[in-house]
Amino acid sequence: MQRLFLFLVGVTTALAAPGITCPKCTDPFDYTSCTQTQTCHSHDVCELQIHLADNNRMAYVCKNSHACTNHEAHACSIDHHEMCAYCCSSLDACKQQRENIFSKLPQTTKPPVASTMPPAGSTMPPAGSTMPSAGSTMPSAGSTMPSAIPSKCIQCGDSTTDCTAVELLLATPTDCPASKPYCYNKIVQTTVETHIVKGCMDMPTCEQQWWNSTSPKPECQVVDPSTPTTLDCTFCCQGDGCNSDTKPIDTALLQFTP
Repeated sequence: MQRLFLFLVGVTTALAAPGITCPKCTDPFDYTSCTQTQTCHSHDVCELQIHLADNNRMAYVCKNSHACTNHEAHACSIDHHEMCAYCCSSLDACKQQRENIFSKLPQTTKPPVASTMPPAGSTMPPAGSTMPSAGSTMPSAGSTMPSAIPSKCIQCGDSTTDCTAVELLLATPTDCPASKPYCYNKIVQTTVETHIVKGCMDMPTCEQQWWNSTSPKPECQVVDPSTPTTLDCTFCCQGDGCNSDTKPIDTALLQFTP
């Protein structure tokens, strides 16, 4: 009987555990209006959702911590008008995160970048595209590229860590060394998560990882981090900020010639 009593007391205490307090915004287009609060479950966190396509419309929702982490891990590109998600667990932490994000965000979103890639499922690029068709003959190991002026590239993540959601949204291009004059994006995607690294790369590595290994893959012609799939793609491009998007535009992608 005593054990039953203690068990019931424990269950009652667990059920009565206080929930987390999250911000609530009175104006979805003004981040300074998030002065009200809402109570979520104790196992939830606060998820800040920013809709880039709707002039940075924002809202806080209660979200399971695991689900919020998954949302936050998805690539967020201001050029593609995706919804960005950020997790926080206290009013102070949310306020600091919110101010950091919106102090750098433009007041209006950029127009979408016109894509010249074929629709999903297509195996042939459009005329004039730099993406070779699947199965095309690849250049020999002696292929060359003209000398390049080092680009300014988005640089985040490395061999052991991914670019964070904030870096993917707010990072600005920085100078690459002369030994690595090209920009690259490496995207490894599974059915449950997406890993992205961006930085500078030398010509031989670009030729191997982008031209020889990635460009023949049909699944790498259209990359959408919000769609569950499995792929491993590396893209190399030339020009300041050419790797800002998840997949660089076709006209910036490197094309090797024998």
